[in-house]
Amino acid sequence: MKRTKILFASRIYSSQLSHSKLRNHPPPTYTREEFRNWLFNQIKFHELYFFWKKNNYLKNLIPSCNRTDDYKGYDLSRLELITWEKHLRQTGIDVVTGKLTKNTRAVIATNKETGRKVKHYSIREAARRTMTYTSNIQKACVGDAKSAGNWYWEYE
Repeated sequence: MKRTKILFASRIYSSQLSHSKLRNHPPPTYTREEFRNWLFNQIKFHELYFFWKKNNYLKNLIPSCNRTDDYKGYDLSRLELITWEKHLRQTGIDVVTGKLTKNTRAVIATNKETGRKVKHYSIREAARRTMTYTSNIQKACVGDAKSAGNWYWEYE
């Protein structure tokens, strides 16, 4: 584990590059040096780093950079500093609620009666919010069904 602040910052940046490729996002909008400067100007980074070091580098306390919008790439204006444990917990919540899954694809629901449109992050989230089966929503999105529940469905 690279534990000096400079090497640690470099490791985070490298991770952001690889995660961008995995998600088919553009690379970060900043260079490694710009990221390091931004990180070292954040008081919270130094607090998190010190607390991690003081607690014998416990994995749950590793400083982590979280994107505040999981559907957009890395940009300094969309980063927040949290612990690895909090990042992992938030990711788990996002997966359970359907906001974030490996193959997330947003859907648009149009109410049959009112014509009101509602965007959902995923079919899973839409199913929970509308009390409709995920398989029925998927069928409506691909044209195998006219609607599901009280809604017309389409992929964004």
